[in-house]
Amino acid sequence: MLAEMQKWLLSQADQLRTASPAGRLLLEQVVTSLGVVLVVSPGLRSSGLLTESDGVFTILVREQPRAGSLTQHQRFTIAHEIGHVLLIKKWDFRPPFSNRELYYQAEHLCNSFAGRLLVDPRLLIHQSLTSTFDAISAVCRLADICLVSREFVAREVVLLQPFLTFAQIAQGATEKEWLVEWCVRGDAPLRVARKKILRGESLDQAFMQWRQEVCPENTALLPSKVRLDRAAKRFLLATFQTKNPACMEPGRVEQD
Repeated sequence: MLAEMQKWLLSQADQLRTASPAGRLLLEQVVTSLGVVLVVSPGLRSSGLLTESDGVFTILVREQPRAGSLTQHQRFTIAHEIGHVLLIKKWDFRPPFSNRELYYQAEHLCNSFAGRLLVDPRLLIHQSLTSTFDAISAVCRLADICLVSREFVAREVVLLQPFLTFAQIAQGATEKEWLVEWCVRGDAPLRVARKKILRGESLDQAFMQWRQEVCPENTALLPSKVRLDRAAKRFLLATFQTKNPACMEPGRVEQD
């Protein structure tokens, strides 16, 4: 049943995308087309909430300070809640939190739906990822086009390219401490390891430590990295989990 639900949800995401041009989804139009009410609430404690009254669904999202339009996080929350709306309308599938297994299965289904809806699969399919630097560049470019986070795009990329692993790290409390803000592995694309600490006498040592942990069979190859923020020393990393003859690593690259 769950597999059937997921297949149906993904097909619905593809249908909803047809009204939008390739690239950034016109999410407000999707909400309107489904007859769903969208409310941006300044006092909402959670990031999002779905309510139903007399058959009318309302999605509430928390207001973001100084945001003139929907933010990346708000877009994900809305897309996720649309998934719940569709599951309820089609299958009456709304498991309570007390049933943890079914509840988290529903959350997984809606996360998958949100990824398919927000990140245009046509853009992913046409990406030629023959190096880790290509993979990093694609993630950054698609995040900007689709107005979603780099982590979110990375999850979608590894669904198609499971040999890739991405991580974003930043300078920690000291010069020898680095914080893994998130990591998406190709063998577990929806499991994100956060707040892991790396230590090393140098930046390269910290990168090598991360590389050995995520892909020990390829420790001779260093990851490619792109500098995202010079002031905060934040980097996006990518590496191959298994040796792939079609993939070449051009060496480490830094750019702003």
